Amino acid sequence: LTVDRPWQMRFLEIMPMEGVGQVFDEAMVTSEQTKARIEERFGPLIPIAANPGDPAVVWKIAGSQGEIGFISPVTAPFCATCNRVRLAADGKLRLCLLREDELDLRDVMRSGADDQTLERLVLGGIWRKPWGRGIAEGDVHTVRGMSQIGG
Repeated sequence: LTVDRPWQMRFLEIMPMEGVGQVFDEAMVTSEQTKARIEERFGPLIPIAANPGDPAVVWKIAGSQGEIGFISPVTAPFCATCNRVRLAADGKLRLCLLREDELDLRDVMRSGADDQTLERLVLGGIWRKPWGRGIAEGDVHTVRGMSQIGG
């Protein structure tokens, strides 16, 4: 799709989230495996300059219009540079996709909190954002799946 179109295709390693635990345990395909298969077909990929804060490592097929990005949270974690949080539809601010720690903003907002209170809560949550996702320590198979946290 990137040869003839100026699109960026991204490949994301499967994460140990609810509903995909068995796939993660038994059949995970790494970014390196995917990259190798693409290179078998199209030749060596050309690296693209990194975009600060972007979790993807981006490459290009020689002569193509588009780009290919690999997001490797399992085999090449980017926790130390992660600047992302996710607000789920249930009002929970998820500080890390692979950690259970969440900040409940819905109930605080429904109780009439003002903007300054919400700002303090969000900033406090950001400060306690974890520096690692726990897979290496065996912390896998989170309780919520991607569709439950906005993915």
